[in-house]
Amino acid sequence: MEYEIIRYPFPLGHSHYPRPCVIIDRATRDMLAISTKHYAKFNCFVLREDHPDFPATKLDQTSYVIRDTIARADSTVVLRTIGFIRGELAQEFFKWIG
Repeated sequence: MEYEIIRYPFPLGHSHYPRPCVIIDRATRDMLAISTKHYAKFNCFVLREDHPDFPATKLDQTSYVIRDTIARADSTVVLRTIGFIRGELAQEFFKWIG
């Protein structure tokens, strides 16, 4: 089990700039945003940089997957992989997203 991390202009709040996102459903292209900041108002999954499986994410630092907003990637946009959530981290993530 693994989850693909891409860069996509995810609409979060007032910003729509390209940010890391995790694909949660490849068929529908549904995704969740990843942020380097933890927002207390959001339900977040922590991708800790000290986790043994963190290097596969290719993220630079501890980051937070935000569950509160799901976006769907435009079907005309080519999704480019930047990393993966794998191993034990993927199992923890799977439990978190339900």
